Amino acid sequence: MAREFIVPGQIITGAGALQAAKETFGQLGRKAMIVTDKVMIDLGNCAKVETALKDQGIAYTVYSEIVGEPTDIMIENGLKQYREEGCDFLIALGGGSPIDSMKAIGSLVKNGGDITDYMGKIRRWRRSRLRREPDRRQLSLPSSQIRRRMSRCC
Repeated sequence: MAREFIVPGQIITGAGALQAAKETFGQLGRKAMIVTDKVMIDLGNCAKVETALKDQGIAYTVYSEIVGEPTDIMIENGLKQYREEGCDFLIALGGGSPIDSMKAIGSLVKNGGDITDYMGKIRRWRRSRLRREPDRRQLSLPSSQIRRRMSRCC
């Protein structure tokens, strides 16, 4: 059975991923929202991304309320923070949940509506409303384990 992978604009993995991403940050926008979880903060990985953004003179905010599988509340809160902070691009840092959350937030920024409008309706949305071109204002920095476990929507 054929499967389609829906991915963010750019995924950078492996040794040197942050350095490679650093060269891209300035092309994405002026203010980033980093979508991550507490593990990436505790490990110091988020601080490294923050430093890379600061070095590029890019403002940012961190949304770290992702706990397990993303819920509609997590996505709504992330979207609210994105808008209130005046962000213009997204960075996912961590595993599948932060990446899926970033994509959901990005879809709402781009296509509007409520996240529940999209649940279980991907085929119908593809034909009618969902914009299919990749969003170039999304960048993912997956943790090392995620590369082996990417979901269809990751």
